[in-house]
Amino acid sequence: MLLEGDEFDLSAALSRSEAKGTFTTTGPIPGSASVTLDITQTIQGDQCSFSGNGATDYCTFDYNGTVSTGAMTMNLVNVKLKNSTLAGSNWKLINYNVEDEEVTSPLITDWSSTESVAIEIFPGNNMKMPIGDMLTLATRLPLIKTVNESGDSITISVSEMIGKIVKNIAFTQAGSIQATYLESKSKTIMVSPTTLAMYVEPSNNKVLLLMNPQQVTETSIAHKGAGKTNNMAKAMIPMVLNMIPNAASLLKDGIPVNYEMADASHATFYLDETLLKPLLQATVTPILSDEKINAAISDAIAKNKKMAAYSKMIQGIIKSLPAVIENTKSMKMGLNFEKQ
Repeated sequence: MLLEGDEFDLSAALSRSEAKGTFTTTGPIPGSASVTLDITQTIQGDQCSFSGNGATDYCTFDYNGTVSTGAMTMNLVNVKLKNSTLAGSNWKLINYNVEDEEVTSPLITDWSSTESVAIEIFPGNNMKMPIGDMLTLATRLPLIKTVNESGDSITISVSEMIGKIVKNIAFTQAGSIQATYLESKSKTIMVSPTTLAMYVEPSNNKVLLLMNPQQVTETSIAHKGAGKTNNMAKAMIPMVLNMIPNAASLLKDGIPVNYEMADASHATFYLDETLLKPLLQATVTPILSDEKINAAISDAIAKNKKMAAYSKMIQGIIKSLPAVIENTKSMKMGLNFEKQ
């Protein structure tokens, strides 16, 4: 018996015939694109049954099932990771705090490049800023409009907002990653499905993140709702996915995520330049090199009263980013957690 991943059809998932692309997803057992089982069937009347156990590079598991005319059922049970450093642990994002001497943030935005971002302070005069400092500043600017507990309208930063949305991340013994989060429309606390994201640990301080693209797409579009934002998401997803280097491999074999533990209670999970630099070169650079896209971004900024004050900074980033990306030396983009 062969267990392997499904075919993910972009056009079917997005209901757009022009969204071309078919990708093989990861298999039902975490970390294995396909697994072959030699099964022995026991005949019982008009059906057969089978059971057994197996192992892959990353997991051990038991299975059982039945076969009858035109139908088969199979159950995978007792799936356990061999390397279980993270298994059974629960994490929450570190609180955003800028009031104490030592600033803490749930976001890590370390980015080193020999090229800097040029920002026009006033006509003819530019100030240069390292891209890492620029990103840190951008994540701390109060740009997101929301409502506080008293019902008052406020603006907060990305660093603050992410902590209000993501409540907990759990790594299960069976290789699932479950997020507890605040649903934006209903304002209720929800838990992501066990099959949305899985993980394995090929070595200490590294995990392979295995996403279910069908569920991710459906969930993202459902949260976007109807309208222009929904249509834009449907248009952008296939374009970006088809531009990503090794997209098929990342979906099938997993996204490499590094993690570091300062102590037993604090961890940082991040993507580094080996993944991010070629990804940005293949996606962001050609997009920002398109004059029509640049003009559309500038026009959108000009029409947005909140963003107008930061227009020079944003335009400076857009113009500088291709060179910054090309000359990137190191990157560490991710999240800071503390154990619960």
